[in-house]
Amino acid sequence: MSALASDDQHAHKARLLRRVKRAVVKIGSNVLAGTGGLRRERVRALVAEIAALAAAGRQIVVVSSGAVAAGAVRLAGSGRSRSRIDWRQAAAAVGQIGLMAAYERAFAAHDRHVAQVLLTHADLASTSASYRSSTRTTRWRSRSSPSATTTTSRR
Repeated sequence: MSALASDDQHAHKARLLRRVKRAVVKIGSNVLAGTGGLRRERVRALVAEIAALAAAGRQIVVVSSGAVAAGAVRLAGSGRSRSRIDWRQAAAAVGQIGLMAAYERAFAAHDRHVAQVLLTHADLASTSASYRSSTRTTRWRSRSSPSATTTTSRR
């Protein structure tokens, strides 16, 4: 993408954000993690932008991937074992702790609190009790504090 196109996209997003009260920010694994694991400086930079939106009165929900990528570097395993579901679950379990700790530290620097809601695809089925419960939890969290709510999704 050219610098001009990137600037146009950034300006367009800024105009949209000025008109909304609530925003969902999806942060993917490729944004958060590199070959050395979780890129904490990237987390801090993103959180600074999100905290500024929250300080301006926006309700922000962060949907974050990255637990597997954050944990992968901490687990030993060949490329072949990395595709196995049990290895991915172990990497996610290890990485989730570090990911949420990084968010907690980064948001605390802006006097913001985080909360974690783990959801599966089934939880988001609009007719399920889990969907209704997670919706109520997220709404309550957004109303109870002006801080950003960190929601981590998993498959």
